[in-house]
Amino acid sequence: MPFELLLFEVHYSSRFGRNYECSYVGGDVSVYDELYDPNCLSFFELEDIVKTYRYKPGDLIPFKQPRKTLDDGVVLVSSNHDVLTMVKCHEGEVVVVMYLVSFNEIPEGELNGEDAAEGDEERERRRLGMNDPFWNQAV
Repeated sequence: MPFELLLFEVHYSSRFGRNYECSYVGGDVSVYDELYDPNCLSFFELEDIVKTYRYKPGDLIPFKQPRKTLDDGVVLVSSNHDVLTMVKCHEGEVVVVMYLVSFNEIPEGELNGEDAAEGDEERERRRLGMNDPFWNQAV
């Protein structure tokens, strides 16, 4: 078996949108400047990678499975078991595409005219990922 290393492409500073199909709306993309041995990768290393991109505990860290779309290939990483799943599905691949999703910061105007109380309630639901069929399927 050849020695393989993984490179991480991180999409950050935005959120997922689902108007017609799932997409990561706006934001920035960066390639993390260190290669990682997939046999020595854990959730703590992933957290170290995304901390560079303003990750905070509680933010979501999904990855996209190779050769799949965002509609059917997004998997949430929240433990070492999920990291093992990610590594297994990236066998033979070099680049892992990851997304950083934080529901703590909703841009102004995102609430579409809702009053402040409804906006706060919606913000809390998004932060917790409640009643969201997309994340219910991903988890």
